[in-house]
Amino acid sequence: CGQLSIFGGPAVDGPSSAYPDLHDVPEWEESEKLAFEKAALGFYVSGHPLARHAALLREFSTITTKGADRSQEGLEHVIGGMVSGLQARVLQSGKSAGQKWHKFKLVDLEGSIESVVFPGDAEGARERIVEDAIAFFKGRFDFRREDPSFKLIDVIPLAEARARLTASALVRLQAPGLDEEKLLALKAVFAAHPGSCPIFLEVETP
Repeated sequence: CGQLSIFGGPAVDGPSSAYPDLHDVPEWEESEKLAFEKAALGFYVSGHPLARHAALLREFSTITTKGADRSQEGLEHVIGGMVSGLQARVLQSGKSAGQKWHKFKLVDLEGSIESVVFPGDAEGARERIVEDAIAFFKGRFDFRREDPSFKLIDVIPLAEARARLTASALVRLQAPGLDEEKLLALKAVFAAHPGSCPIFLEVETP
């Protein structure tokens, strides 16, 4: 049908005025590039939005989406991940009939699980449940249906994770050179920055 190139234009042996000059433009930010990839293709090509937060997500997540099994039912867990495919529904029956509930895919570094938010749950964190939001999601696994779901009760922003999710702190010290002066200096640091979690000292000997 006369098409001589894969782009439908005429075949050329050299530069041609048929093709406009392209301007140099700054490269997209990674988050912008990934957003466009998902919008155009439905999936990510050049990376994953959670990759740059991987260390923090692993540090404070108590489980992953792949860890959902019946032995975890009813236990409170924290999953670091991202909101995907957020949908609002209306309850048709029960005492909350007519109120909205939400569901979305909670995506982490290992997979995804359907997460649900019912009226009365996660009340103080509703504004944080938006498409592509990356945070820590606190909730419980529900196995009443064939596929497990994660019933959300709170959302913790990444910036608040260390303050709200740290259970304890561990300070490792080397025994050689450790004297009273250094211990008193360490004690002064702890006294100047009090917190709500316990601190453990681990002294390593040769």
